[in-house]
Amino acid sequence: MQPTRPSDPGLLDSLVAGGIGCDETPLSTLFREAAEEAGFSQALARHALPTGIMDSHQPERGRWPHCPAPRAHARLSTCRCRKAFSPPIPTAKPKAPACTSLEAVLAQIRQGQWTREGAWASISLMHRHQKGMLQLR
Repeated sequence: MQPTRPSDPGLLDSLVAGGIGCDETPLSTLFREAAEEAGFSQALARHALPTGIMDSHQPERGRWPHCPAPRAHARLSTCRCRKAFSPPIPTAKPKAPACTSLEAVLAQIRQGQWTREGAWASISLMHRHQKGMLQLR
C-alpha cells in the first residue's frame, strides 16, 4: 500500500507489479520488479510460473470521460515459496506485506481496499486454488 502513488493511492496491490520497458522481456521485467519490490533473488523469481494475462480498462479522463481506455495489459505469474518464507522487502517499499487469510483478502476486496488489478490477480489465484490447480498454504 502506497498512500502517495499517483494511481490508486492507499490501496492494497500485488506484491510485485510493474511495466515492461522497451528494452526488456517479460522475464527480465519479472526479475527486476521482483528484486525491487519484494527483495526476491533472481534464483527465487525464476520459479515463478505464468498463470494468465489480464487486461484492465478505466474511463478515459478529460475529453472522452465515458470511453474505456487501456490501462494495463498484465501477465500474471505465481511463485510458490517455503511455508515460513517472508520476503525481504526493500526499504523503498513503504509498508511490508502481511500474510492474510483468503477470507480476509476477499473481505478487503469487497470493501474496496484493493486496486482493481491486484484484486483480479488475487481472485485468479484463489480460483485456481479452489479448482485444485494450486495448493495454497
